[in-house]
Amino acid sequence: MGIDLSYMRIPKYSHDEIDMAFSKCDRDVLIFAGISLATYDKDWKYAQDVCIKLFDYPNKTVRGNAILGLETIAHRHQTLDKSLVVPILLRGLRDREEEVRTRAKDTINRIAPILDWDIEDDLLKTEPFP
Repeated sequence: MGIDLSYMRIPKYSHDEIDMAFSKCDRDVLIFAGISLATYDKDWKYAQDVCIKLFDYPNKTVRGNAILGLETIAHRHQTLDKSLVVPILLRGLRDREEEVRTRAKDTINRIAPILDWDIEDDLLKTEPFP
């Protein structure tokens, strides 16, 4: 499933580097942007906003890693904006790529207990996988 991050050092990117990567559509930076911010940046809200923006990127690994970035924020900062993140996760469950659907499902299962989110009602409203 995408890039194996288990033994990889996550690059540390600044806000300027990530903004530049968006402007140039630099997939090589965008693949790690959300995870980088979630791991190193103290501004969880900025990291969350970047992950949400990354979820609209056409590359499946960028989308999957955006979801992983949200999961990392939940673990590291113990917070996320539920009203913004749950719709992204639900879209992830319906993504055309199995990699993204699996990442969304795993992330929901991992962060719901951490953040004390009950999203069963939200899950019941989602359409089945494509």
